[in-house]
Amino acid sequence: TATETLEADAVVVASGAWSGSWAEKLGIPLAVKPYRGQVVMYKTPPGSLRHILFTGLQKEFTYLVPRLDGHIYVGSTLEDAGFEKTTTGEGMDKLTKGAAKLLPLLSGQIPEGTWSGLRPGSVDGWPYLGPVSGIQGLWLATGHFTHGLLLSAVTGRLMAQALTGEKPDLDLAPFAVDRKPHPVAGI
Repeated sequence: TATETLEADAVVVASGAWSGSWAEKLGIPLAVKPYRGQVVMYKTPPGSLRHILFTGLQKEFTYLVPRLDGHIYVGSTLEDAGFEKTTTGEGMDKLTKGAAKLLPLLSGQIPEGTWSGLRPGSVDGWPYLGPVSGIQGLWLATGHFTHGLLLSAVTGRLMAQALTGEKPDLDLAPFAVDRKPHPVAGI
């Protein structure tokens, strides 16, 4: 820190979209970069939407997620915009049109809120989980791309198991930091 040095037997870097630039400072080649995702939030009467809706499963799609209080979360864009976290007119237009197409009740409504975030994407779309070769006690858990929230609990469990010497429930070798990129779908 700015005022003291802290020591630990192990450190896990889980710094999301910033993991690649952080690792670079340590001389670790890590192919993680940020991808912007913009979202919109509407407020409707509770029960206006009872199920999650999707327009499709391509790289660019719109989905609506209802909340019990009537809020409807509309996501999301997927943009290679570096560390730029602003919302754009183009992104908001795409989301509001997609939302109105899925749920006509939203047509013409003004969103209650808009924002954007950054997703950590790896070169092959697979997260990095495990120790860093050549640096004793340094571990990575990053690169989950659009699935970070969904995979957070299992990632935490697997990392805790590995760090405490327990055999992880899932082999971490395919997620190794120094792996050869998977030939399957990349970003």
